[in-house]
Amino acid sequence: MPKLIGIATHAYSSAAIDEHSAIYISQSSGLENDFQGAKCAETAVTLLSNKTWQSVCQTLSTNIDWTELRANLLIDRMDFSTASLGEMIEIGEVILRVTAETNPCKRMDQLFKGLTLELSPEWRGGVRCQVVRSGWVHLNNTIRIITPNKA
Repeated sequence: MPKLIGIATHAYSSAAIDEHSAIYISQSSGLENDFQGAKCAETAVTLLSNKTWQSVCQTLSTNIDWTELRANLLIDRMDFSTASLGEMIEIGEVILRVTAETNPCKRMDQLFKGLTLELSPEWRGGVRCQVVRSGWVHLNNTIRIITPNKA
């Protein structure tokens, strides 16, 4: 069963990453103290697949920490694709709706040459989500899809 294995926030665009063992996620501002969530409610929270991230690192023969991608939640045993669009994902008390693919930004190639290209196909950069139900998430929370994509 998929589970939550990483939680990260950053207070502003180039701020240091803070990792957490638990955090409150709200409909109005996403993860507590994370600047991204307040910018757009429909894309307030970003999820990254650990399996996909490990594959990207292996392909590039590097070991970049997942937090460098500035994603909020690292998910184990779950992949994302176009079929993920519209899915409702329950993590702890929170329900998220997948609204978009996370497209890699120019910062990725500053981290490692070729990273943007590796993250571009097949939703490898993860997904962006809208918060449907606010609440707490904790490391090792199990994750489940509560409504399949109907598209």
